[in-house]
Amino acid sequence: MKIIGLTGPSGAGKSTLCSKFEELGIPCIDTDVIYHKLVSYPSPCLNELCEKFGDSIINEDGSLNRSALATLVFTKEGSAENLAKLNSTAHKYVWDEVNAILTEHQNKGKSVAVIDAPALFSSKIFIGACDFILSVLCDKETRIERITKRDGISREMALARINSQPSDEFFIENSDYYITNSGTQGEMCEQLLSILDQEGIHY
Repeated sequence: MKIIGLTGPSGAGKSTLCSKFEELGIPCIDTDVIYHKLVSYPSPCLNELCEKFGDSIINEDGSLNRSALATLVFTKEGSAENLAKLNSTAHKYVWDEVNAILTEHQNKGKSVAVIDAPALFSSKIFIGACDFILSVLCDKETRIERITKRDGISREMALARINSQPSDEFFIENSDYYITNSGTQGEMCEQLLSILDQEGIHY
């Protein structure tokens, strides 16, 4: 099975591109969805996060207080170190789930699948599993607008999140391909189809 690693900065349009993959019959595995399920109730992943960040990140019902953790990893002093700590802790649990889903798709006869992983480059596990990496990029103002609307946060918090992530240049230099999502969805789809053709992926 050929594995495509899909990544890019927050608000760039990875979910939109995943919809295009799905329309072509190529399954996408959303690592954010998996992570949110893992921390929505007491779990080994959540227990380890609590050990590293303290009880303040846990709600009364035992689930993760995402806003408290976001403050630690995006705005507080030492945020870069905290973000690395979060990724190193969560990725191993997320990968176990991703690997199980990949196996299911392979058993069903799928020849290609997508791993949608915003923090792909911070995980050797995920990078090592991918045959090639595709990044989605978009201009900053559009990303800010998408993030504030999607997550219900302030412009300042959205900017803090953006500034904690690698630059567009980093994604371009470290990806096999990149797609610019500042035009129409049709233009984005044309870029995607061209990449799939170059890789010999049939759909």
